[in-house]
Amino acid sequence: GSAPASGGGSIESCRRELRCALAVTDDQALLLMLSDDPLLDGVDLVIEAAATASWPHRAVVLLAGEIGYREQRLAAEHHVRDRLRLMGHTRRHHELFLAADLTLCPARFDPSGRRVLESLSSGRPVIATQTSAAADHLTAGVDGIAPGLILPPSPTPEALAAAVAHALVPSHLAALTAAAVRRAGSHDARSFIARFAEMVLHQQ
Repeated sequence: GSAPASGGGSIESCRRELRCALAVTDDQALLLMLSDDPLLDGVDLVIEAAATASWPHRAVVLLAGEIGYREQRLAAEHHVRDRLRLMGHTRRHHELFLAADLTLCPARFDPSGRRVLESLSSGRPVIATQTSAAADHLTAGVDGIAPGLILPPSPTPEALAAAVAHALVPSHLAALTAAAVRRAGSHDARSFIARFAEMVLHQQ
């Protein structure tokens, strides 16, 4: 297709095109989860949360990265394939964050906090666990509004679903997103962006 037109509407146009390509409608909320290790990252937890009664009907999860047979079978067993979009590894993270409304990082072990930092630097709010090394970046700023929600280590699927439902209340999502955008553009953003860049360099 043609590239989005330049100007103020280009970002929103690109966002719409990406969501359309993922079969996400305007009234649905797209939750992004990037995974390198499904077990440690909690992919199974997200799939099981999507099967709970409290999971918002309009919430769709884009699982990108290391998604294997085990995760696909689990999704089929829980009858939630319609609530998931599966994608392999991609370097186009910026575009995925642009398309998403919220990022999920319910990791069982997350010593780098990379996904949390990457999401915040893109102005997207996050639901993460206390195991993330970047969980402190999800605390409230001077305005009293946090750019995400923090769950205890190893939350239940029901707890994750409840957090998603809470975050997707329109007024809550608007506040979380505004806080994430402010955090990305604030002075202290330099510290976590620098930390993210340093971590990436160490992994190369």
